Amino acid sequence: MPPRLVLRSGSLEHKYNNTTPQIYQCTTPIAFADDLLLIIRGESVREAGNFANIEMSKVGFNEAKSKTTLISRRERKEAKEIKIYLNNKTIKQVTTIKYLGTVIDDKFKFSQHISHAADKCAKLIFSLSKSAKIQWGLKHEALITISKGAILPPLLYSAPVLIDALRYKYNRRKYVRVQRLMNILIAKAYRTMSSEALCILAGTTPIIIKAEEAAKRYDVWKGHRANIHKIDREVGLNQ
Repeated sequence: MPPRLVLRSGSLEHKYNNTTPQIYQCTTPIAFADDLLLIIRGESVREAGNFANIEMSKVGFNEAKSKTTLISRRERKEAKEIKIYLNNKTIKQVTTIKYLGTVIDDKFKFSQHISHAADKCAKLIFSLSKSAKIQWGLKHEALITISKGAILPPLLYSAPVLIDALRYKYNRRKYVRVQRLMNILIAKAYRTMSSEALCILAGTTPIIIKAEEAAKRYDVWKGHRANIHKIDREVGLNQ
């Protein structure tokens, strides 16, 4: 995987009278409202950095809100620190960038996004547990509604991108743990029950299957019918 520089700005200044400046073929701009993301590819880290510095002279970024990260999976030793200048100031280099709710890490593995989504949902479930006791509190129907409306959407957000990361056991375990906590509240069950049994008692679909379903729906919607994602849950799993 060639090195890629990802530059994000939270405030885009229109310097070109709403016209798009000339960019290199190695540069991919992604814009939403005033939030702009530039992905710059290069055969080496130095080449990507040179392209990035040239691009910075064409687009008006707010340097105080701009960040950059270097994405590279190469095992050979390369310079991991790179200096990108904007208005004679160095843009802050970070290991993760959050864009439109998705956390992009410097290895492009999305493990930190999965951890972020799982921790966010776990905090919500812990606060919800005060109102969902075994003998009193929220009933089954209300908890199912909360699960579908408040727990599943953050976990399934960016599922077409995360589906490859969910092939790894340590990533799947984070999502299964969150669903297990919610299923215990829904089924009013003991914590010693298995995750599979809790899904049956709560009447919910395992979260990994839901993520696979969301990824396939996206592929069909985009017309990528031949691109079918499969997760082998029995053998041949990467650890």
